[in-house]
Amino acid sequence: MPTVAELLRHWRTEAGLTQEALADRSGLSVEGIRALEGGRRLRPRPTTIEQLSAALELPEHDVLRLEELAGRPATAPVDHLPAGIGDFTGRSEEIGDLLRILSGTAGPSAGVVLVSVAGMGGVGKTALAVHTARRLAAEFPDGQLYVGMGGHAGGEPLDPLVALGRLLRDLGIPDEEIPDNVDIAAARYRSALAGRRVLVLIDDAVSSSQVRPLIPGTAGSAVLITTRRQLIDLAGIRQLKLDVLTSEDAVRLLAAVVGDGRVEQEPQAARAVTELCGRLPLALRIAGSYLAGRPGRRVEELARELDDEEARLAVLSTDDKGVRASLKLSIDALAADHRSMAQTAARALPVISILPGTEFSLRFAAAALGIGMRAAEDAIEHLVDVHLLETPALHRYRLHDLVRSVGRELADAELGESGVQAVQERVLAEYLALLWRIDELSEPGELTQNWRAPEWSEQAKDIAEAEQAIELVDADRATLVSAVRVAESGPPAERLAVVRIAAGMNAFGLVRRRWVEWRDIGEAAIRVLAGVDDDVAAAMIHFDLGLVYGELQEHAAAAEHLGRAAPMAAALGDRDFERSCLLNLAHALERAGELSEAKAVIARLISTRPEPRAESWAELVLGMIAGKEHDHAAQMAAFERSVALFRQDDPPARQLAMRYRVIGESLEETGRYAEAETLYRDSLAAYREEKLELMLAEILGHLGRLLVTVERFDEAAELYAESLQLAITHELWDSEAAARVGLGRWHQAAGRPGQAVAEWQQALAIYRRYGSARADEVQALLEDSDRSHTPR
Repeated sequence: MPTVAELLRHWRTEAGLTQEALADRSGLSVEGIRALEGGRRLRPRPTTIEQLSAALELPEHDVLRLEELAGRPATAPVDHLPAGIGDFTGRSEEIGDLLRILSGTAGPSAGVVLVSVAGMGGVGKTALAVHTARRLAAEFPDGQLYVGMGGHAGGEPLDPLVALGRLLRDLGIPDEEIPDNVDIAAARYRSALAGRRVLVLIDDAVSSSQVRPLIPGTAGSAVLITTRRQLIDLAGIRQLKLDVLTSEDAVRLLAAVVGDGRVEQEPQAARAVTELCGRLPLALRIAGSYLAGRPGRRVEELARELDDEEARLAVLSTDDKGVRASLKLSIDALAADHRSMAQTAARALPVISILPGTEFSLRFAAAALGIGMRAAEDAIEHLVDVHLLETPALHRYRLHDLVRSVGRELADAELGESGVQAVQERVLAEYLALLWRIDELSEPGELTQNWRAPEWSEQAKDIAEAEQAIELVDADRATLVSAVRVAESGPPAERLAVVRIAAGMNAFGLVRRRWVEWRDIGEAAIRVLAGVDDDVAAAMIHFDLGLVYGELQEHAAAAEHLGRAAPMAAALGDRDFERSCLLNLAHALERAGELSEAKAVIARLISTRPEPRAESWAELVLGMIAGKEHDHAAQMAAFERSVALFRQDDPPARQLAMRYRVIGESLEETGRYAEAETLYRDSLAAYREEKLELMLAEILGHLGRLLVTVERFDEAAELYAESLQLAITHELWDSEAAARVGLGRWHQAAGRPGQAVAEWQQALAIYRRYGSARADEVQALLEDSDRSHTPR
């Protein structure tokens, strides 16, 4: 007897149609036609038969023949899926992916379709799988089977033989006919499903070996698996990683669970609650139920309560099905695994939970664990495999906030105060080693060489290039700041590490221009130094803070720190360091408008008979002072002397470019725009030649600002656009904000006030985020724009 596939192929060929033409004529998909002709869809639906019969113009007896061959089995379809969730929210992209894969429209398949949905506990894997399976009922007319494998249900995972027994019973096989051997039972199961189109949902699987016997043996059926692990060794499996909800879907889910409009009435507080829940569906449902059970409670009150980490877990872990319990099941499963890698991973989680910040690198994880990089990688990657950890990039890792909270509870219980302290000290030691290794590889000054101890950099001796260490510190700079803040109030060893780290920031900070992080670490060290007797460290850190505040345009604060560093340097007897302090102090005073004080400091500097390069900088500052005093002749004479002195040593192009930039800025301030533009362009050319992109972002912004002033807006816009791209690439928040201010001025001049406001709002947000004084300037621009465009 011919099959549906053979008949359809025969009739299509007789009609002279391609598969594509038949699909077009019948209204079916090309893949649907291919699935029928390839025998992957054995029993088309009645509507499909009607469409094909009409398209092929089949006589009534052929239609009846096709219907007979496509007839359903005598047994009713099975449906053993759990009930779906009434307020299921979001996941449209994931649902679309699953529908395409499981309905066969993702491409031809020679066998059973396998797809897994993997993710951390509480992320909504089962809810998504059941919801999608319900929508696929018509695609699997012979039914839908379900078996829970108990992978993280608090007991032992379900044995495959027991799972097969349950599935065979659901298929109508009597108990006495169910084999007690897993291989024989699997064969009986495959026979029972042969020729049928069934979707099997395997929930909470632990391993591939647990799943493999439950896979049907013939095409037409599909298997949907949920798991907290990666099942990469199942042949042909498609894997979908399920992440937390989007911000919008998280708010919608919270609103659906609360159900009384409070979420809609307090949108900001609702957003805060969803973020504090980490947008984890389980946590959102618990938070929503908490509010639903307390009709008088405001969303804002819950947000404040969840903001405390300990209270957060208490609210979200009300019973043995709460967040703590769900995540703890994953951790306990690791500890119960007999493999040494799994047990090492279980011990690693509490340790890495101590790491501050949102992300960390493999190197710092290894330091925290006190083990080698290879062993640390094995343990950390195993945590990734079981979805307790995310890996946004190679050798970089991220903990979900709620996983971190549970991990820190475990750290307190398992490691104790001394163990936690030991982890923190190992992490600080790694930062210390990297920073002083950078200093070693960056032509350090005599003062730091004499002050530092060789062993500080010992554990970073594997690094041969300064740039490699700089990249490592830069990638984890936020974690460094957080670690310093914790250590500032820690035991003496940690406080001492804060001082040494701050003193080691110079070479790194100057290269990467991380002014805010450098400032925060330096200020923490100054507070620690109030109780530590170390004049060298104090002098270096005050000096560095003077440089940093100058770059942040906070010139009074810069002058204050440099004013404290200068007498310390003199007392140490380091004349070169004293001159550097005086020179930068004079510059800070000039920027702050304290011109008489600046000239007095320059006079002190000149009295020390500095070498030509220092004298050149002194002349530069004198030229800037003269410019502010509107003495153009003195200004230009000082600048000419400065450049001549500087050129005596045949300086590198990059240093001469910096000199041109500073002179150009002074000329721009005094309205000499053409001369300033020439110097800016010379500086720009040198930075391009040297491929110094961080400096390039800054000089492009300066030149763009000047061109806006002289109303050459289109030229300015091109420069600002390039500066903005470089700033975003290198995370230079100050250059990004400056570029956005300039682009806003361009939009304003071109009659686009809405776009100008959008740029200024972004710039204002950046300046406020980093506590910059320039926020007031941008706020004024926005207020002026608002007044200009407000109807009278």
